[in-house]
Amino acid sequence: MKKLFVIGAMVLLTGCNHYYKATQLQSPGNIHKAEAIDSLKNEKRYFILRNGDRAFFMRNASISKDKQVIVSLLQNPGVDHRLHLINGRNGKLRYKTKIPHDRHVLNEVHFYITPDAKTIAGPNSLDLNSIQKIEIIEKDKKRTRESAGVGLIVGIVGVSAGLTLFIIAIGEAIASLF
Repeated sequence: MKKLFVIGAMVLLTGCNHYYKATQLQSPGNIHKAEAIDSLKNEKRYFILRNGDRAFFMRNASISKDKQVIVSLLQNPGVDHRLHLINGRNGKLRYKTKIPHDRHVLNEVHFYITPDAKTIAGPNSLDLNSIQKIEIIEKDKKRTRESAGVGLIVGIVGVSAGLTLFIIAIGEAIASLF
């Protein structure tokens, strides 16, 4: 019976993992970069400025008329937007759909700059030339789908083994009666 419980627990704990990926924006030149940023803003993405090990939410981010600067109010990122700061669950770009905070990662855009001590919370003007890379976070459909396939196979094997052990246990119980 203990074996049946262990196998049943394994089946329940084995499931589909959900993964995301950080796709780097490829936009040569500030005008193309500014247009891409405006497009992402229209999608209501959550902008995060990454300055070394520090991160800031870029509230009310807007591109200057000359398309050279992003103006925003830097704040601490909300609790809903900290998952990618640690590269997802267990550092594997993984999130859990049942945890509301985790799902928000799919709405983020991360702007990386050379670490400096002068970037602090408050009003900020960020020169587009100082951005080293821009990452757009999105669901990794391929990796998630592959995870579901492995989970399904393990689940089928676990259920089969559990049923087999259950049938053996019943057979042994009936045999002990005679």
